[in-house]
Amino acid sequence: MKHLIIITGPTAVGKTDICIDLAKKYNTEIISCDSRQIYKGLIIGTAQPTKEQQAIVKHHLINFVDVDKLYTVANFVDDAKKIVDELFLTKDVVIMTGGTGFYINAFVYGLDEIPKIDEEVRHQVREDYKNFGLEFCLKKLKQIDADCESFLSIKNPYRVMRALEVGLQTGKPLRHFYTEKQFSPDYKISLIGINRDRAELYERINKRVDLMLEDGLVEEVKKFYDFKNCNSLQTIGYKEIFEFLDEKISLEEATEKIKQNSRHYAKRQLTWMRNKIPDIVWLNTDDLTIDTLEKIL
Repeated sequence: MKHLIIITGPTAVGKTDICIDLAKKYNTEIISCDSRQIYKGLIIGTAQPTKEQQAIVKHHLINFVDVDKLYTVANFVDDAKKIVDELFLTKDVVIMTGGTGFYINAFVYGLDEIPKIDEEVRHQVREDYKNFGLEFCLKKLKQIDADCESFLSIKNPYRVMRALEVGLQTGKPLRHFYTEKQFSPDYKISLIGINRDRAELYERINKRVDLMLEDGLVEEVKKFYDFKNCNSLQTIGYKEIFEFLDEKISLEEATEKIKQNSRHYAKRQLTWMRNKIPDIVWLNTDDLTIDTLEKIL
């Protein structure tokens, strides 16, 4: 039977290296499930696979969407399933990897179609945010979904506005439209999560941020200054550098904020995945080799 291996885990845990080793062993290709690596030019700050890594193993669904374009989880599911089916024409194994648990959850368990939002509703939500701010929108959202904080990032205005749009349009929480009915593909799916000791993971995150700055993160962010209000740029590593470019904070402060926000993000990733993707088999990197992986696949 054909086999899709999905490897996930928090940011900076080391997913790319193990997936490249695995793809080489099975002579296959990698599909990214990272909601920020999809964007063109956001290379350093999203830790896209390097040109050298991509030369070793072909990667799909990275660096292909303009930063001012909307790319939804439904787009990802459609694109990923098409690529999986195409690769299985010639491959017995396909690798999928990334830290966007929302993408993985939707791919494996399904995603119901969200009703179209009326322009009047969308306009009202944006006017509310513009005139009264995020807290006002969040208060309205909680009237529809009191438990919204456990489901989405309440500090991300775009996520809050999207959830509020759907709630006002349908009277139902956004999560109502995410099913837990696993689709039945004609191939096997293995869900593997990798993790590290927390102190070690946080140290890797800190070192990664330092390396990003050495590699030219500030210069990369400058190229997208005119797009800083786009959803794609509301991303750790970019929003902090925009604050520096706007002279609101120093580069040293921006660096520390990126490290802190990345550490917090890693913690949220793990919590979300453990709660929402119960079928993941977790491995610590201390025990992680190709041989140990193969024993549980």
